[in-house]
Amino acid sequence: MNHEQTVIGAGLGFTEGPVLLRDGRVLVTSVDTGRLLWLDPTGGVLHERFVGSAPNGAAEGLDGTIAIAQCGGTSPIGARSSLGAEGGVQVLAPDGQLRWLTTEPTSPNDLCFGPDGKLYVTDPTRPLDRSDGRLWRCDPATGTAELLAELSWYPNGIGFGPADDSLIVADTTGARLVRFGLDGTGLGPGETIFQLDEGRPDGFAFDVDGNVLVGVVFFDPSRRGRIEVWSPDGVRIDRIEIDHGPLVTNIAIGEDGRIVATAAGTGAVLELRGRPGLPLHPFR
Repeated sequence: MNHEQTVIGAGLGFTEGPVLLRDGRVLVTSVDTGRLLWLDPTGGVLHERFVGSAPNGAAEGLDGTIAIAQCGGTSPIGARSSLGAEGGVQVLAPDGQLRWLTTEPTSPNDLCFGPDGKLYVTDPTRPLDRSDGRLWRCDPATGTAELLAELSWYPNGIGFGPADDSLIVADTTGARLVRFGLDGTGLGPGETIFQLDEGRPDGFAFDVDGNVLVGVVFFDPSRRGRIEVWSPDGVRIDRIEIDHGPLVTNIAIGEDGRIVATAAGTGAVLELRGRPGLPLHPFR
């Protein structure tokens, strides 16, 4: 993986939720300013949309709809918004209409589409004691929210693995990634894929070889956040220090090998190059 880092966005607030859109633009959220921001492929804000509260994770649907995890005023690591405290899942339609899909999850952190076309959502505790969380499955057609699991730890990033479409969740409390089997009846027991030796995992993304790139955050402001690369069998194979504060909050990888990472500590969005990314649902 090329460790060279290019800044394609700066001063954008507490950046999160990067999405490499099908049209080539980059979408990121700004938790503390309540905005979605669209960047062009070479950097620069093309468009922005105020969505209120504190938008965190985001995902693109087949028709271009954007699903938004509204964490309800406070991010997991302290970015506060004065724009309201309502949490839930929003959807922004291609025609610009914004609506609530569900407010059953009270403080969603991240979300992704599953192989069944439904949205899978991490919902950590609020207030932020990091000792309790929930996983939800939401139907984009009806807004029905199904509680899949109650956890004794803080669920953060979420995605589907490359081999068997197992559900992968970042455990920020325990500094590990966890795999859950998934069938029509719900989740199987969680299995640790790997454990970080320092820092905490936030968002992540897979490349086509099954390696996972993890955004690692530190709560010590003197540290630098990083991207760690782990193989499918749980071995760390690369580590990239990021020169933009201690908080590398999330990652997206394009099918062309373009990697976009959000460095929330400085409001930066960074581009790197590596292996092609595994397509996300619903495009996989």
